[in-house]
Amino acid sequence: MASEEIIQEIRTMIDSRRKLQRLYKRTYISIQITIASSGFLIAAASQKNFIPLFINLNWLLLILGLLSAVCVIVDQIIKPSQKYLENKNIKRALQGLCNRAMYDKDNWPDSTTSKYLLVCQTNPLLVIGKLEDLPY
Repeated sequence: MASEEIIQEIRTMIDSRRKLQRLYKRTYISIQITIASSGFLIAAASQKNFIPLFINLNWLLLILGLLSAVCVIVDQIIKPSQKYLENKNIKRALQGLCNRAMYDKDNWPDSTTSKYLLVCQTNPLLVIGKLEDLPY
């Protein structure tokens, strides 16, 4: 039987994955906004009306270019969009596992839940597929 402690542990894991998912989503959006706004301002500097303004503030163009380059490097290192999707899949697998453990308490042993928990961290799509194939 699936014990209440394991179900509670799964719920806390779901909450932590949800928080990580939000963090990666916000990080990705902020990086993309910074890159886009820096590029827009650099492009605006080349327009005829803004040339006198940016000639006096040429250090601003340098800072905007540097900021954009740093954001691209951080995006390539952290890969927040990829990690967002990984956390989303793991959260989905954990929710399916929690629902299965709660629904079928009598026929769902703790060893099976523990086995799926271990696999869920490395290959969540496999767990989702296995849980969908099991009859209720």
